[in-house]
Amino acid sequence: MYQSHVQIESYRKVEKQLKHWVIAESSVTVPCKRYIVMVLAFCTIILCGGLAVPFVVKQRITGVDPFQVTTFAWLLVGAILVVAKGRYVSDWPWHDFLSGIVVCGSVSDVAKVTGVHPQMILMHLLHNERNNTLTTKGPYNGMFQRTVSGAGDPFGGLPGSGGVPSSTIGMASCDGFSIDEPVDLSTMLTSGFVVLKVLSEKGEHLICLDVRKGAPWDWASRNQYKFFLACMDLGKDKRGMDASDGKFKVLKLTWNEVRWNRVLGLLIGDSSFG
Repeated sequence: MYQSHVQIESYRKVEKQLKHWVIAESSVTVPCKRYIVMVLAFCTIILCGGLAVPFVVKQRITGVDPFQVTTFAWLLVGAILVVAKGRYVSDWPWHDFLSGIVVCGSVSDVAKVTGVHPQMILMHLLHNERNNTLTTKGPYNGMFQRTVSGAGDPFGGLPGSGGVPSSTIGMASCDGFSIDEPVDLSTMLTSGFVVLKVLSEKGEHLICLDVRKGAPWDWASRNQYKFFLACMDLGKDKRGMDASDGKFKVLKLTWNEVRWNRVLGLLIGDSSFG
């Protein structure tokens, strides 16, 4: 697990970089000017060298047309640009490439382009969810409230965010930002979620209390049915470990109506959520 104190210190180091990201409804646009400048500078050097060869060498090399070197330089530059443009994302328009920006459609894309740890990206998105209109999808977006499938907050969207209710997202859009990295417990805590282990008549469950700034507060009342972002299946091991292979599995979070009898405590240890 990416430890909380390490995560907070790392987040502070890249906080200025995160402020330059543009979060839209289904993508995160990040600057990539340094990479573009390096690629274009390298291509310019090759082109200038190729253009200079015919005038410097002239007919000194017997049986070789110097202008063929210029043609080869153009072909080499073209190949370099194609490879460079396909490095980060599969669809990178030339306009965005020359503008020095990358429109990312997933957490892994953002991490690949920026070098920022995926857990810090997730923490940034979760912490600022009420300040943007990002709609999520993917295998690990259970803790996000504005989803493409409409499986988010059953009470309808994010109060104060200006976004559409989550129950209508699935009908309005078929695209979204992919959460393809599980969220560590430390990320949940630093983002503003408190994860409790509770006991009900059906066994032990996990419920997540959203204490982020601006979240409507409704304390979890015992012996009353209420909707919680919860994990109803902790697996064969109480810590969320699958006894079959000894590996920690990703605990799936969904909105469920839960009635609990007793709080067993805060969840600790190595856990990942999705």
